[in-house]
Parts: sequence; C-alpha cells; structure tokens
Amino acid sequence: MGLFHRVGQYISAVQAEIFGVDGDDWIDRYLSEGEQKLWKKQKAPDRAHSLNVAKTAERLQNNMPGRLSAEERIILQKAALLHDIGRGEFGSSLAKSLAVLLTLGSTSPPQLIEDNKKPDAQGRPGASEEISAGGYSADLLYHYYCHPEIGAELLRDLYSGNGRQPNEAQERIIGLVRHHRDRTAGDDRLLKLLIEADRQN
Repeated sequence: MGLFHRVGQYISAVQAEIFGVDGDDWIDRYLSEGEQKLWKKQKAPDRAHSLNVAKTAERLQNNMPGRLSAEERIILQKAALLHDIGRGEFGSSLAKSLAVLLTLGSTSPPQLIEDNKKPDAQGRPGASEEISAGGYSADLLYHYYCHPEIGAELLRDLYSGNGRQPNEAQERIIGLVRHHRDRTAGDDRLLKLLIEADRQN
C-alpha cells in the first residue's frame, strides 16, 4: 500500500477517534452476541475500518458475476466485520497507528517479532513483553503483523465454547480471518472479495 493510502487511513482513524463509530444496525444484523463483544473490543478506528470493509464487500459482491448464496453473504459480512479483531487493545489508536506507519518499509520489525514469539499458556503464539524494536513496542508490532492468526484463534475459542466444535460456516469465517492478509486468494471467491474490500479501505 502506498503512502497516500496510509495517510488516508490515518485521517479516517482521527475521524473515528473524534466522532465515534455508528454501526449498531449493521453489527446487529450480522453478528451474534459473542461476535459483537469481540467487535466492540476493537479501537474506534478499527471498528470504523471493519464497517467500511463490510460495506465495500457487499458492494463488490453485488457487482460481480454469479451472486453469492445467502449463507455466503452472511459469512462474508461476519468475516469483514471481524477480520481485525486480533489487534485488540493494540489496535489503531492514533499514536499506535503512527508508530506502525513509521516502521513500514523496514524488514526488521516483522523479523524481530517472528524471532521472539513465545507461546502463551495454551501453547498459542505470543509475544515477548521485553523486546522492543527501535523504541516501538514489540507487542504493538506483533499484533499488527500477526493479528490475522490472533483473530482466528479468538473466533475458534468463541465458537468452541461449552465443548462445541465450530460448524462449517464458522470454520469458513475463521479461515477468512486467518488468511485476509495473504497475497493470493487462489480461487476462493469470498477471500478475494474480503482482500479487495480490505485493500480499498
């Protein structure tokens, strides 16, 4: 993504921080109570971004040949609204957005995080709290670069509550969230739509 796109994202973050995010009707339409709790834990800029991605995904799929089924539309909307939940408390606050923006183009922060991942108590990827990259928080950079995997695991935990296993649609949502930053979506129509909607926002 180019500098102008990043600047546009930063301006959108400023607006969301100042004016808040109005998306209750949209999330009530598509997200369950548990999914809404995860969505609401995001910073205001990330909530605004996810709403824009969901609306863009809807517009894109309405203009594509071969409409999606009703179930596919719901899956795509859920994935669009939840795709950045892995950022959590390390999401796009203004200062943090700027800090991440300043590290773009450097190969050392992602490599630093990759080299220093530590599993959490459940054996899932974690991040060392003691490592810093050029004065930036390693946790911040870790959540920026690894948020798709973190978000997918949050959803798996939600969908696996009370001894259940995620159903087919839930597995699809988990997969879309996990792979929404992949460079290629292959023949996956939903993933292509999600990646393009995210790219446009």
